[in-house]
Amino acid sequence: MRKNPYLLPSGQRASRIEISDYLGGADFVHDESAVNAAYASKYKNFRIREGVLTDGWGIEECTLLGGAADVKYAWLYKKTEDGGETVTPMYCDGSGRVHAVKGGKDEILDGITARGTVSAADYRLYGTDVSLICSSVDGMAVYDGETARMVESSPKITSMALHYERLFVTSADAVTSVRFSDDLDPTNWSQSLDSGGFVELADGYGKSNKVVAFLNYVYIFRDYGISRMIAYADQSEFSVSNLYVSAGRIYPSSVAVCGDKVISFRTADSTCSTDFPPRPFSNRSEASRRKKTARSATGRTANIFSRIRRAAKKTTACSFTIRSAAMRKFRKDSR
Repeated sequence: MRKNPYLLPSGQRASRIEISDYLGGADFVHDESAVNAAYASKYKNFRIREGVLTDGWGIEECTLLGGAADVKYAWLYKKTEDGGETVTPMYCDGSGRVHAVKGGKDEILDGITARGTVSAADYRLYGTDVSLICSSVDGMAVYDGETARMVESSPKITSMALHYERLFVTSADAVTSVRFSDDLDPTNWSQSLDSGGFVELADGYGKSNKVVAFLNYVYIFRDYGISRMIAYADQSEFSVSNLYVSAGRIYPSSVAVCGDKVISFRTADSTCSTDFPPRPFSNRSEASRRKKTARSATGRTANIFSRIRRAAKKTTACSFTIRSAAMRKFRKDSR
């Protein structure tokens, strides 16, 4: 069988590795590059039992919500009080009503609604653990375990990210900008150098659809590109740079942070991981082939001009003719 030159670099010996059925289980301690082939570095929705796949679903019905039938978004609200932690399952239904399940009893929170796209995050606000409930239609609501209230001045939030004690958001009412809250107070959205503000992104990358806090930066996923914001304590020093432009539209709902190394997302034509520029998962062999082709073309260029120099040393009168012929050959080979 003919060897694949892209799998085996020249000068290296080939060895056969048998990929087992992961009977060793999962190894979550060592780095993925050092894990034995008998172990899986990660797996989802699989139960390892005698090395064969079994019938049944890899997920189970969640019973934390008390059997609620109309659940659009769900999350957990964690509160630390008197040295202990309480976990309250919460969800919003199709009508935008927000529910909290306490002791198996479903309670509808009065005074707040969450319609459209909904996201939630825990935050310690003025010494109390609260749940920030954000909606693309109704804005932000705050729940402290007992009472809930709407934040009247908040934007219509479509996505949010906590970064250096500020809340960075994309909003339905300002699609080309990224807004940020006051330092240490995500409920204060007034705009000044001492509180909150916004960054306008008026270029050809399209709407700002999703923000992600990742490795000390805020990444902004837009219709056709990715921007990165440097945003520490002093907002006068905030800056934005464009990192990547995509030929196909980026789907904001596909953006996922994978640990502390990779952000993956889906575009109209590929699934990518952020290595800036992002690399399509399915085209790595193609990229390897292009690099090999580029190296070969560089080698041909060097050989041709080496022959030109040798010919020019022998005779000056015919050097122009030799150079022209060599250039024609180079152009032909490069095609």
